[in-house]
Amino acid sequence: MEELFVKKSKKLMCIISLLLTMFSCVNMQSVFAEEDYTWDSVPYGGGGYVTGLVFHPQEENLVYIRTDIGGAYRWDQERNRWIALCDMFSLNDANLYGVDGLAVDPTDSNTVYICAGKYRSNKAVDYGMHIEGKSEYPACDVLKSTDRGNTWEATGLKVEFNGNGPNRNFGECIAVDPKNGNNVYVFSRDNELYYSPDAAENWEKLNGFPNIPVLGNENGEQAGYARNIVIDEASEKNGSCNRIFAGVYGGYGVYESNDMGKTWVNITGEDGPKSPTSMKLSNDGKSLYVAASNGVYLYRNSEWKNITPSTAVQYNGIDIDKNDNNIIYVSRTVGDDGRLFHGHIFKTKDGGETWEDLYASAKRMNTISWWPDRNFFANTSSVSVNPFNSSEVWITDWYGVWKTPDVNQESQTIWRNDIEGLENTVAFCAISFPEGGPKLMVGNADNDGAVWSDINEYPDYRITGSFDTTDTNELDFCEESPNIVVRASGNGTYGRYAYSMDYGKTWTQFSNFPKDDKGNNLLSGRVSISAGINKDTGYPTVFIMPVKSGGYYSTDMGKTWNECEGEPENL
Repeated sequence: MEELFVKKSKKLMCIISLLLTMFSCVNMQSVFAEEDYTWDSVPYGGGGYVTGLVFHPQEENLVYIRTDIGGAYRWDQERNRWIALCDMFSLNDANLYGVDGLAVDPTDSNTVYICAGKYRSNKAVDYGMHIEGKSEYPACDVLKSTDRGNTWEATGLKVEFNGNGPNRNFGECIAVDPKNGNNVYVFSRDNELYYSPDAAENWEKLNGFPNIPVLGNENGEQAGYARNIVIDEASEKNGSCNRIFAGVYGGYGVYESNDMGKTWVNITGEDGPKSPTSMKLSNDGKSLYVAASNGVYLYRNSEWKNITPSTAVQYNGIDIDKNDNNIIYVSRTVGDDGRLFHGHIFKTKDGGETWEDLYASAKRMNTISWWPDRNFFANTSSVSVNPFNSSEVWITDWYGVWKTPDVNQESQTIWRNDIEGLENTVAFCAISFPEGGPKLMVGNADNDGAVWSDINEYPDYRITGSFDTTDTNELDFCEESPNIVVRASGNGTYGRYAYSMDYGKTWTQFSNFPKDDKGNNLLSGRVSISAGINKDTGYPTVFIMPVKSGGYYSTDMGKTWNECEGEPENL
């Protein structure tokens, strides 16, 4: 009888835990349907990839940024904060929060374009980010605003974009003729070039652009090698600029057109960059500077010159001082340890003959307390010089935006992360504690998660540990002792469940964990914890459900595990 009772108890415990886990995922809309709530964003402070920044060349302080999953933003100089421009999109159009490219109309300060599409169309449908019959916009499209991004209209191009896909940090895939705002050019993720002669009212495919194969990965993401369009403003003829450069990653190089994109010639040759990531052209059109996967290049008088400032690794952002075309800035993606953190920014005053490493004298002015030291020049996507103030330089990276007001300051350059209003994290889960504990704990992608005592302010601290977790997939706390919290973490790696005894300030990884047939820890999945403390052990009971596995429970905080019985397989 005792053995039978133990087996039934184990089954009951696992079934109850499973039901609780499933219940936590239930849509609670019907429960709260009769209540009126006012919703607002909880300030987190950046945290996601800012993939590009664009200054308007004719109006001071008009600056836009794009992000991979958080939409586009416009800088508010008076309030020193960013204004979200994509909050108008409903959940039915959630795919539009991924911005693959951004361009302003140099002839009209009110007009801005975005290449909207976090994932390509069929994936957006699969992920529930585009709902046929309910979505107001196409899953992917070039969107146009004539009021600086306050409202958007679909232009009907309906080609594929992948703002959260590979190469999203390479230049801009859309450009507007600086002499004629009616001429708009855009590359889609299938490497095809499109042109509008009437400010995106109508579109046509420019069939003269070479056929570049489309490559993808197992997730259906398209690499999109054609990522850069640069228009020569000095090539105006009959009211339009005729000369255009296109940068194509993946070994294809740089292409040039002298007839508004009708025909193209590959000018890369033996000495040019085979995989350009970003390009900028001097005011007079005589010097094309290119950041690439293996260095930095200059194209002048039909000849290429390698002007790489240091190690021949990948460089992403590049810009030219509009007031002095001999001053160039370029960002190196990796740090001294070869990782995508603490990258370097280089400056030349003589067109690339000699370089100064600005990182060596850089000092961070971090405005977000939870940001770790590595959130500085991390996988830098762009570097931009203010066209109205050559001393002011901006960079964008994995976590936000950094700006120096005086890049020429001797001995030390101060970089500040002005990111108020920029919210670009992916929240996977959240818990709210009873009175006496913090207000909120959130688990999210890339940054582990954070804890708030005041949800109107930035987080008090980040939930991290001595072990690298990156993502937090699920959180739970013990009702009897709310300071005891468990988490399921891991970015495609094995295990990484942990617990905290102090509301997430410190974490301890479970000392033991169920293993697969090869002896590897099972892949992190779901976790929950009992409401009460077990009187015999002095601990609550922890229940876990690894990916494609049955459930397990532990009564000693992960030292030993018991497999549940009677559950469906491969949950």
